[in-house]
Amino acid sequence: RPLVALAFFILLRVLGWLCRIVLRLRVSGVEHVPARGPYLICPNHQSYLDAFLVLSVLPFRVFRQLFFVGASEYFETPFMRAFARATNVIPVDPNVNLMSAMQAGAAGLRLGKILVLFPEGERSIDGELKPFRKGAPILAAYLAVPIVPVAMDGLHPLWPRGRGFQWRALLPGRSKPVTLRFGAPITVARGDDAGATAVLRQ
Repeated sequence: RPLVALAFFILLRVLGWLCRIVLRLRVSGVEHVPARGPYLICPNHQSYLDAFLVLSVLPFRVFRQLFFVGASEYFETPFMRAFARATNVIPVDPNVNLMSAMQAGAAGLRLGKILVLFPEGERSIDGELKPFRKGAPILAAYLAVPIVPVAMDGLHPLWPRGRGFQWRALLPGRSKPVTLRFGAPITVARGDDAGATAVLRQ
């Protein structure tokens, strides 16, 4: 929906500029992001803020093509179900049926859309990279679409897993700058799921 997309885009753009000031956000590599799908955007996962920061720096032409596959446990209330519909989030339960998550991702990619998928599958416990799952490389290989890797650092101290937002980390000198780096697209050959997963994590 154009008006909904524009409203969210403006809101996230404002958030992005605030993060550049407050969190000293540094962004690089946005030129690696193709203008049109289908492809995957795969960031590492440090906090609840990750997806919002990634979206806040993307051009509107890319923003309008995005969709997500999210854990259904976060979208059980009527408000969150409405939020999911408005923001192109497909709620699935990967712990019960991983195939449904893969099928949902494949369906959107076949329509030429851009899937934002966290390869770790969950937020990091200590800020370090967790093992990557093979879902993104399998989709990329099967549908012959590239993966744009995104490396984020500096968000974990602000909102660690299992704890609330750490407001003290916003004080001058209490945290390092937050960095957000887009890498060149990765192509995945069929049958090379393990190798591509290692390359993506690297």
